[in-house]
Amino acid sequence: MLAQYTQGTDTRFLSRSYMDNIANIAVLKFLRTPDPDLGPQARLVEKLSLLRGLLPREIMEGDVPDYRVMTIQKWDNNWTETSSRHIDYADRLFVSVRSELDHFNKANPGVGWEFENMYQYKLESQVKDRLVFIHSELSPHYYSSARFKAAFFQREPEPITHGAIYFHGTGRYNLFNIIGPSPNLRVMIDFSRTSLGEGRSKLPSKAIVIGEEDYPLPFVGHGSARIVSPAIEPEYFEKQAYITIDFGEKAQPIQKPKTGLMRLYGEKFFLDDRRLVGFTRDISVITDEQYRAMPRPTKIGKFPDDLARYPGLEYSGLFEDGWIAEDAYFKMGPSHPGQVLYFKGFIPDTPKFRQQGVDLTISINDKPTEIVNLKSGDFTLTRLIKEATALTSVSLHFSHAEVYDPIEDKRPVSAYVREISIEDLPDLAAFRRLANQKGDKFDLSGVDEDGWIAQTAHFNAPAFADFKVLKIDLEMPGWAPFATNELKVYLDGRQVSGNFVPRGTYESLYLPLVAGDRRNVRLEAGAIFALPSDIRERSFLIKNLSFENLSPTDLFARGWHRSGYLFALKQPDNDGWVDRQVTFRFPATKRFSQGIVEVVRFPAKADLPLDVTIGGRSESRALKLEQTERIIVPLSPDIDQSLELTAPLAFPLAAPDTRHRSFRIVNIDFE
Repeated sequence: MLAQYTQGTDTRFLSRSYMDNIANIAVLKFLRTPDPDLGPQARLVEKLSLLRGLLPREIMEGDVPDYRVMTIQKWDNNWTETSSRHIDYADRLFVSVRSELDHFNKANPGVGWEFENMYQYKLESQVKDRLVFIHSELSPHYYSSARFKAAFFQREPEPITHGAIYFHGTGRYNLFNIIGPSPNLRVMIDFSRTSLGEGRSKLPSKAIVIGEEDYPLPFVGHGSARIVSPAIEPEYFEKQAYITIDFGEKAQPIQKPKTGLMRLYGEKFFLDDRRLVGFTRDISVITDEQYRAMPRPTKIGKFPDDLARYPGLEYSGLFEDGWIAEDAYFKMGPSHPGQVLYFKGFIPDTPKFRQQGVDLTISINDKPTEIVNLKSGDFTLTRLIKEATALTSVSLHFSHAEVYDPIEDKRPVSAYVREISIEDLPDLAAFRRLANQKGDKFDLSGVDEDGWIAQTAHFNAPAFADFKVLKIDLEMPGWAPFATNELKVYLDGRQVSGNFVPRGTYESLYLPLVAGDRRNVRLEAGAIFALPSDIRERSFLIKNLSFENLSPTDLFARGWHRSGYLFALKQPDNDGWVDRQVTFRFPATKRFSQGIVEVVRFPAKADLPLDVTIGGRSESRALKLEQTERIIVPLSPDIDQSLELTAPLAFPLAAPDTRHRSFRIVNIDFE
């Protein structure tokens, strides 16, 4: 058929020699080997052994003569190159299936194609950065006797998009020849494990691109991902560029439960015999310049539509319907200092989330912000952006995940994403609408609608039923006429902080609002200045105003307890780690008779001595491995109490943390 169609024109199939079915890799291996290991699928070709005596000697020796193929052999893989580059043609016509129908190259389809029906073509000299799948021993084509380890399978509609998007089942290895490779290429992979079923949604943690080196692929979390590798250098054989995608895990069948009469017989056989590591929407190579120029959104929240609407969104750890488990990241569009990151969503209503909540750390451009504790229900979190970047990386880390519906949906989830966005103005109107159970609202005075504050500003909070932390992010603009501006902060008439804020910087204030009573926060600026093209004179600009559900660790690191009791401590880190010494001062109180401080030591081989001094009286204790040391501090209704903990040694924490620390405070409570 090929000869009749091409009428003598030399035609090569670059992915594989389609003479395989007669005399190449799989069948030829069977013919030449008396007892080859081709797997159960190879039983179909057993009868070909009857043809051995009829085949010419050339078929049984050396390379297949039809295509003058060149065998590439590696220690773990081999394949045959079927191009005509060794023949002195001036140029060749490159023909491929149209990009929208292809398994690969969707992110970088190229330009200048001529189209005819389902095909596209242009001269090979004009083809740049084009992936061509190579049929090999390690990653065979699905139409072969080695289907049980196939690299990919036919396209199929994606269930969660109701057929709007197509993907294909993927095996562990995919080998590609890169036609016309540019320098500094990156590999872009659009991948999903959502459809693999129970227990298989976690994205591959050991996936790599094999080129001149092994390049790790940045998969995290569960569900789906569109990830981009670091810049790579392909490996070259016979002057041809190749890369191999290794997803790092053994491909396995999909466990589809059998129902009804299907349960009577054949329980050991799979309904779907494909061995898969996941499903792939696209694998492409792009240049570093193309990567940096990808259009990225600054707001996402409509799933799964936004994943297709924004092909430049780089992410990992998101189920296509909007759920995320412990870890996820999103690489959004550009941002600049003073903008606010919004994360809106809800925590599922499970017993553990309802009672204990889940801790969340949001990192912006790899810089973690304060840990918050979220319980079942809706939430809105805001974070001030303090640096200008062309690409804004937002990472989410939850302390744990829960199965929301153990009957219908067994995926592990931590939260549902309603919106992640980068905005320019604080939502002060919404903050003014906040009310307690009685309907009392938050009253702001000295604050303009656009966030500018006068020399004095008041924030009158209604009485809430539970402890809250008010967060105020302020900007001292870079065009202000003086280098610094003094800022004093008062809580219920008592000054709690005071410092000079440099021009062109941001100040974040955290203020504890004790449950049960109205609270007044007052800000006093040292000076005011005229706003550009405005008759107003103002001191600072509010960039963000929100309530924070800080984690217990963040609370006690600041000297706060949810009961409203406030104490002082010096030198612990925000996550509780201590470098040799920490001191506490507990104010006189009639509410509590004792404080409880729990610490654990660094996991060194020997016990760590700890000097404990309470109210001037000292004793020595030994911190044992994996045991919590409980320190009871008696409190007085009349006088303050002090506590000092001292260790003689500090040890390096695990990489990538560069700190040296001695012990960690894990809990502070009062009775």
